[in-house]
Amino acid sequence: VEIDVRDTGIGIPQEKIDHIFDRFYQVDTSSTRSHEGTGIGLSLVKELIEIHRGLISVVSTPGKGTVFTITLPLGKIHLHPSEIVVDAVHQPIDHIYAQSEVDQPEAITAKELTGSDEQDENIPMLLLIEDNYDVREYIKTYVVQHYRVIEAFDGEEGIKKAKEFIPDLIISDVMMPKKDGYEVCNIIKKDLVTSHIPVILLTAKAASEDKISGLEIGADDYLVKPFDSTELLVRVKNLIENRRRLREKFGKEVVTLKPDEVTVTSTEQVFLNTVKNIIEQNMSDENFDVEQLAAAVNMSYTQLHRKLKAVIDQSANQFIRTMRLHRAMDILKQNGAIVSETAYAVGFGSPAYFTKCFNEQFGISPSDIKKQSS
Repeated sequence: VEIDVRDTGIGIPQEKIDHIFDRFYQVDTSSTRSHEGTGIGLSLVKELIEIHRGLISVVSTPGKGTVFTITLPLGKIHLHPSEIVVDAVHQPIDHIYAQSEVDQPEAITAKELTGSDEQDENIPMLLLIEDNYDVREYIKTYVVQHYRVIEAFDGEEGIKKAKEFIPDLIISDVMMPKKDGYEVCNIIKKDLVTSHIPVILLTAKAASEDKISGLEIGADDYLVKPFDSTELLVRVKNLIENRRRLREKFGKEVVTLKPDEVTVTSTEQVFLNTVKNIIEQNMSDENFDVEQLAAAVNMSYTQLHRKLKAVIDQSANQFIRTMRLHRAMDILKQNGAIVSETAYAVGFGSPAYFTKCFNEQFGISPSDIKKQSS
């Protein structure tokens, strides 16, 4: 039997036809290819046809289309008895069609992260950016057992969801439509909202220069397809653990140092300095709150909260209060001001509440600090 599969698509250049049945080979090697694929399909087709002692050939004209011709011998005399399955289980056609219909990109809402309405914030959140549905599902099958998962079907949507949800880690394919993985990583790392998020790039390109390109733009890790699922999980775990250690370190610095001594590195230092300066400018304003701080740094309340939790392990409310109390400590030590005046100067409307917070922060009352300074 002979089967022809024809299309009127973009065609395949003659010099690339010899390679199209190679596993992971893709005719469109641009990082922002517009035609989805993994470079596996034709390789599997050829293997299946050869198992049945058949042949597959291709004729293509760029700009006009392609014809694949499959030739299969009839009967089963050409097969060895061990290769023949007698009691085959046939899957209904309608079930196959139903499966294919799910391969449609849809927006993932917060409630759909793990199929539960209630999300535990202590479980790290991953953003998976991959334009191939099957590959997304394959990766998600392993990571969803340990993490909350958000999905994006191209680089452009991935950037949007990274800014919206502020995940704990991003796994991104390199070759995607609209924006490739390199662009995604570059934008993520340069944006104050998302700069702290670790990024793992996935690619079928195994050349060292491709890996170097990813690392140069700030990628935290790089995996070549096909990869072992266990290796992916270990790398994800290690990056999240490293981020947690940094968060604890920076959080302790913020607690123990005065407002103008908060130091972190790189983009996080710029972000924290910006937040710190805004709080200092509004230090005496009792009504200055997280909503105003978020607006001042051009973030939503949720973005600011998740960013600060990721960088210093403090909520925005905690950070504002910590800054106020450290400034109060400076005032009491340097000026010997009375407690009530100090409370109002750093934005506390109630001296009693100020005393309570101060005692919780430093383990000593404001009046005792005043006595020591006088």
